Amino acid sequence: AFLIVTEIDGPAVLVDARAKAVADVLNSSGAMDVQYSDDDGVRRGLWKARKVAGGLMGQISPDFLVQDAVIPKRALAEVLQLVYDEADAAGLPAVNVFHAGDGNLHPNFLFDSGKPGEIEKVEAISKRLMQRVVEVGGTLSGEHGIGNDKTAYMPMVFGQDTLRLQLAVPKIFNPHHQLNPLKVFSNRRFEGSVHGRAYGGSESDNHHSNDHRVSPSSKSGTGLPLLPHYFDEVDGTCCVPATTTGSELRTVYVPYAFRFPLLLNEHTSLAEQVASTGFSPASSRFGPWCDNIMGMNWRLPEGRIVRIGERVVKSTTGYDLFRFLLHTDGRFGTPLDFALRLRPDCGVRQAFVADGVMSRIQETVREILGVSWMHWLDSIDVLPSPGFRQGRLRVTFNCPAEECAVYESWLNQVCGRHQLTVMKTLAGVSIHDGLPDFVVKTSPESVFELAGRLSTEHYSLVILAYNGVIHGYQTGGRKPAECSSKIVRM
Repeated sequence: AFLIVTEIDGPAVLVDARAKAVADVLNSSGAMDVQYSDDDGVRRGLWKARKVAGGLMGQISPDFLVQDAVIPKRALAEVLQLVYDEADAAGLPAVNVFHAGDGNLHPNFLFDSGKPGEIEKVEAISKRLMQRVVEVGGTLSGEHGIGNDKTAYMPMVFGQDTLRLQLAVPKIFNPHHQLNPLKVFSNRRFEGSVHGRAYGGSESDNHHSNDHRVSPSSKSGTGLPLLPHYFDEVDGTCCVPATTTGSELRTVYVPYAFRFPLLLNEHTSLAEQVASTGFSPASSRFGPWCDNIMGMNWRLPEGRIVRIGERVVKSTTGYDLFRFLLHTDGRFGTPLDFALRLRPDCGVRQAFVADGVMSRIQETVREILGVSWMHWLDSIDVLPSPGFRQGRLRVTFNCPAEECAVYESWLNQVCGRHQLTVMKTLAGVSIHDGLPDFVVKTSPESVFELAGRLSTEHYSLVILAYNGVIHGYQTGGRKPAECSSKIVRM
């Protein structure tokens, strides 16, 4: 039996209905019992079993090993069964405590290191588990990293070319590997001399060869398979060519009630959009572009192709190369394919627009960002007028049709308190501002001050308030979507 704990936070008027909906799903799926509450004492009690699991296992077993793997959720039942089968065959207890929502598994294997052979049993189980995790499209670590235990498994994920990229990161800051040698990669050795080789691989590992070039449709230069093109409606993920346009991507996920809210333009490729900026208006809720790209097939400058990342939404396996590679202007290669994290389409897309003086708009934004509502809004943007005296607040959200009136009522109240004039609520739309001509990133606290200094008649600005980002568009060229003339209707 499993205890499943879910938590929903946000405005009370919406959370109550969502909590009931989750309870209905659990009941219809055969739950033996479902309890829920917004009382703090009861909530702490419901969470207690999850919070004390590690301490409990430490009391009932002399030793236990916690693993940390991530899998696509569609493989959850299969991998859990593997854990129990392996533990039973070895005669060891196993307890699974994990984050089901993102596929991050934590199998706990209980053993006694004082008994001969038990450590070896646990190590053998871990190896077979990691092999299967990688086979189903997962990765070695979701949150705890590699350290010593998993260095032997890293070749399952990284081949020679990708390993070379990974090792370049510590060599820049720690060229002789004095700091934490042997961690993460077993061939990171400190040889004790500035003239010695800090990288413990073979000489051939330090030279490129055109013999490794392969077709991007089969294997990478590492010998490991590239990410295939796919769509997974259980996990809500897909892999498509980097040349895919926004409208082409929509044909992949719309039939299955998903969306990719970070799109800036319907007609330009994903690669162009990522290269233009790391953010979009929906980064208010869903994070920057790089947090929504799980994996890439990447072509190196000399033609070889490597796989970066996986098809899971959570990973601390090796170093995060996404931001580095995607924002180096092609100097280290170009993306061929993106594995993307999609989001559920809740039913109705709305854009709420209100006008007022900039000081009042800033007050309104501060109120929105200071309450739990902001976690339920796709974007919270400000479009200042030239001179920065007036502006437009633009809020977008995606919700079930029966909740639209609740969102609108709250936004009307907030805008009324700050003397903003509500212009319109546009139903069934997606805002696409287009690719910015320049991007400035600062803190949310200083973004309005900086935007005021940048404001001129030559540029139209869009302030992504939550992220502290300014997108600038040349006046007379591409302009942000201030009103319906620039809003793409779906």
